[in-house]
Amino acid sequence: MQKKVLMGVGAVGLACLALRKHLNTATYEGQSLFRTRKTAFLGGVATAMAGVAAVCCVGYLRQPRMERVFAKVLPMLRANEEVRTAIGSNLRPGSLRMHLRAGGWQLRSPFYTTPSTQVVFQVHGDEASAMVSLGVATPSMYAREVHVTSAAVDFANGERLILKGAPHTHNCHL
Repeated sequence: MQKKVLMGVGAVGLACLALRKHLNTATYEGQSLFRTRKTAFLGGVATAMAGVAAVCCVGYLRQPRMERVFAKVLPMLRANEEVRTAIGSNLRPGSLRMHLRAGGWQLRSPFYTTPSTQVVFQVHGDEASAMVSLGVATPSMYAREVHVTSAAVDFANGERLILKGAPHTHNCHL
């Protein structure tokens, strides 16, 4: 996805450079009004495409990266004594990982909301495994800073341990 975004931005940049070269070499004294309007229209189209590409690129960069989420949550799980006694001390993420992204620019709403992600993943320990559900947001401009808003661990025996957030915030809608 990132390669496609970068390729799109590069294509728009090349179109803008080609238009700039055309505008620098053109003289408007001997040209027809149609050619002047055509050049202005193409300049507007290239500017609009560059603006859309920039908005899409910024929106993509604001989404939380799952590697950073796991890097932040696993030490928090390892530090909790109840998690270590229930599933063991050697914690590692399992193969079951799901996330649902929300926020940003929505098609049905003209307002921008902070991008957030609901994450559910399996964690294995020495003795057992458990499911971890998280609420994650990126308050900064780029996804370098990951803020965990809620965290809960569901054990195999049916118990739930809430590590962060209120109990009503852990209704996962995946």
